Amino acid sequence: MKKLLKYLLYLVLFCFMMIVFLPKLNIYYLGLEKLQASKVKLVAQNVEDNYISFDIENLDAYFNSINVAKIESTSIHTYILSSSLTLSNIKANDVLKTFIPEYIKKVTISHNLFKDPFQLDLQLLFKKGNAFGHIDLVKNKIVINLDVSNTFIRKYKNITNKFKKNGKYYTYEYQY
Repeated sequence: MKKLLKYLLYLVLFCFMMIVFLPKLNIYYLGLEKLQASKVKLVAQNVEDNYISFDIENLDAYFNSINVAKIESTSIHTYILSSSLTLSNIKANDVLKTFIPEYIKKVTISHNLFKDPFQLDLQLLFKKGNAFGHIDLVKNKIVINLDVSNTFIRKYKNITNKFKKNGKYYTYEYQY
């Protein structure tokens, strides 16, 4: 029993050390290089590598050299069996206002190996409502459900026209 406990402790310590010493900054810069191939450029004012998280402050997103959004804060949390990406206070530029709401309070993308290893969960919080859904990595499918007010529906008709009324929610499915 003592040997089993000892090996279990070594395994937990090894996993913790992997999370702490993971080269998060190098992975971030590799991701920036991969995004530039898609004509997407991200410019951050402050990038901070913490022990179990990676934080980015004041991130500007560009597509084809056009500023499309400003993200106040981004944090990536990595744990042994789950990870999450949180984007806070996203302000869309005039170019994107017809496709997404001009201000999004919070976006959370999470992954949990125990729940479903091939699915990412989405949570979005707007001024006048919220959205939730998932990305299925096997079926290459995105499902988003909107739970919004009538003023949101009237203001963003271009967005809600693509959604189907499904009981209380508006649902959008996209196969990629």
